[in-house]
Parts: sequence; structure tokens; C-alpha cells
Amino acid sequence: EASIKLIELFERATNESLKEPDYGLNLEIADRMNSRRRYCVEGIEYFKQLFKSSDLHTIQLTMDLLETCVKNCGMHFHKYVNSRDLLPSLVQLLKRRRKKLTLVDKMISLYKDKNWRPIEERVLALIQLWADTFMMEEDNYPSFMKWYRELRKEKLQFPPRNSNERYMIKFEG
Repeated sequence: EASIKLIELFERATNESLKEPDYGLNLEIADRMNSRRRYCVEGIEYFKQLFKSSDLHTIQLTMDLLETCVKNCGMHFHKYVNSRDLLPSLVQLLKRRRKKLTLVDKMISLYKDKNWRPIEERVLALIQLWADTFMMEEDNYPSFMKWYRELRKEKLQFPPRNSNERYMIKFEG
């Protein structure tokens, strides 16, 4: 199984033909990323590429995979998320929909799709979860608080907090 490349696992987990997330595969990817730091680095690069997709279902599957990794990977994963510009890619998802579009773009725009709202809510919830979890470790994880504060300043509506959720991140700090 280790001979299967990480990118192949990512491609299978985010394939637009999947009707729903394959949580077993997502956990396999999280385990792989936990096993070696280089897999964390590779994985974050794949996430950044996948968030540029124009297919909303692919983006939703990528969010499922990211959420699985957030809740099942150790501190190395979060350190790389913090330091390797994954958060700007996530924030770009929020901005992509809000950018100024021409009339023609608005008429044919996939950004009007009702499926964007759940993606936005998940992006905001994840950023809020990271900020809540790493608030006391801001010196070590400055990106989480920086992006959270920036989005708050922009008056974006964050979803209600789930007080139990911040304990779902493996925090050994």
C-alpha cells in the first residue's frame, strides 16, 4: 500500500465522480501524512491545487479530506498548514465568490451555485477552529490568528462555535 503515491490517494479521495466522501480513504491519507513530514508538505501542496478547482463537488470533497486531516493529524501537519500558505488558499475560496464579476459572468457563474454557502461555512468554521485551538500558541502558529482576525475585520459571518470541536484537534503543544 505504501507504494501508492500520496497524489494518487488525493486524486481518488477528491474525484468528482464520488457521490460522497470515502472516509476510510481520507483516514488513510491522514495516517500517511502523520507518518512522515514530507507527506505533510506534499499533502498541503495538493490541497492548495485542489482548492483552485472549478468543480464545487471536488472542492467539497477536498474540504472533507482537509477536515479529516485537521482532526486526525498531529502537530507537524498544523505547523505546515501554518507555515506553508494553505490558509491563503482557503481564504481565496471565500474571495473567489465575492469578486466583481461582469454581467455575463454573473449570468453563467458557478459562484451563484447554492453549494457555495456550505463551502464558505466550512472554511470559516475551520479557520475559527484553528484560531480557538491555537490561540494560546499564537507565537508558534501566527497564521491562524492573523487570518481569523482579518476575516472578522471583513465582517464575515462565522458559524456558531461547537465547544466540543476544538478538542478534536490533536494538540500536543
